[in-house]
Amino acid sequence: MRKRRRNLKCTKQRKQLVGDLVTTPKGFKEAYAQFVAGGWQGLSFQVEYGGQGMPMSLNLFKSEMMGAANGSFN
Repeated sequence: MRKRRRNLKCTKQRKQLVGDLVTTPKGFKEAYAQFVAGGWQGLSFQVEYGGQGMPMSLNLFKSEMMGAANGSFN
């Protein structure tokens, strides 16, 4: 069986618990900022609250894909 090759730097680094704080891998904060800037975080939220007003069913599909790709984003 062929091994999957992952291109994300985050897969080589792990989150760490230091005291009461969790540190994330380098690049995680920037990747999450791009995710939010793209409007994905508020896909099915109401427009007046900064969302896109899309149906909840569309958000469900997005959540399934994001959960499979990186559960930390959900």
